[in-house]
Amino acid sequence: MKLRQIFIYYLAALLQGVCMVIVPAASTLLKSQKNGITESQYGVLTIPMILAGITGTLIISQVINRWGRKKAYFLGIFLNFLFLITIAGTHYTEGNNRLTFILLLMANAFLGSGVGIFVAILNILTINIAPEKSNSFLTGLHAFLGIGSAIAPQLVTLANQYGLWQASAFITAGLFTMILIASFGIFPLESSQGISRVKDSSSETSSQRQPFPIGAWVFLVMVFFYALIETTLNYWSSDYIQQEKGLGLKEGLLALSIFWAMVTVGRLGAALLSLKINSWYLYLFSPIIICIGIVLLVPAEGSFALYTYFLLGLGCSYFFPLSISLSASCFPEHKEKISSLSIASLFLSIGSCNYILGYLKNNSGIGLNEVFTILGGAALLLFIVAILLFFHLLKAGSISLRR
Repeated sequence: MKLRQIFIYYLAALLQGVCMVIVPAASTLLKSQKNGITESQYGVLTIPMILAGITGTLIISQVINRWGRKKAYFLGIFLNFLFLITIAGTHYTEGNNRLTFILLLMANAFLGSGVGIFVAILNILTINIAPEKSNSFLTGLHAFLGIGSAIAPQLVTLANQYGLWQASAFITAGLFTMILIASFGIFPLESSQGISRVKDSSSETSSQRQPFPIGAWVFLVMVFFYALIETTLNYWSSDYIQQEKGLGLKEGLLALSIFWAMVTVGRLGAALLSLKINSWYLYLFSPIIICIGIVLLVPAEGSFALYTYFLLGLGCSYFFPLSISLSASCFPEHKEKISSLSIASLFLSIGSCNYILGYLKNNSGIGLNEVFTILGGAALLLFIVAILLFFHLLKAGSISLRR
């Protein structure tokens, strides 16, 4: 049964990854004359996603406490269905800018709340399958999120070749239906293993009585600053490669492809290594790899800059999932809150990063080369905070170096 649960949760994560990238993958099509979405309208689309995502992550504990994990899980699938149906509906509003824009705003709101709730509950369910292997299993879950994100552009491109890019939403909805049907049989066993709604409620009530640990807050702060680094690399690398390194659009897109390919490879590798070595060693090494990658990237000239994205993708690959699993293992009584607040921190960081960098680029005269140099300092600071937290938790007896 555990193998079946892992299989279903991982496939669900893959489909969630597809959903997360369908709109960005179709950005050129959405801004085509046929649809008429402007650049400014496209920029606004992230606002309902971020707001709904933060809201979803903040209410997940209450949803679990009131309805149980099973209903929270199915709620996440339902919200993704609403996103996919709304995206499919844009086919019937092509040529009508206002209706298409409204549908896309609604779709991104459904997506944000769906990601906030569904990823949080998938994290919790995966941790509970085998708490002693949660670092490995959770990193694997996020690897499948990355695989789904990598598949989405190809799916949109394939569907568009047949004249209907929205078919990618229909296909994903069909696969989600299969996951929905397969999921009905996995929750009764969870109840017999002690993951029932009653125990969820008592566990939640117990955690509410205890103050949220300072160490858990430190994990959340590290997630926020890590997400600033990842978001900058994701959203601004293409411009950076073209403007600062003198390369073309093709090379800029190649840098992103290398980055996300290594994120997926790194997560899969970390999932396997976590079974053999203590995950804290991987965790502490992550910001060092990022820092080395930045140190090599900033002075790099020409196409050599592209090779640094192998290191950057590897360094960014597993820091976020390990932040959740390590924090949950240190403070198990707060694991639901840790999972939800980690994703909220991620959403908040994405929104903050795009606003701050956009402002700096347009108003302060600071170039992308200076911004990327600051990333190296941020990665070094992340390492210092992580190692201080490690020794603090080790001294407190919250962690052990034994496997």
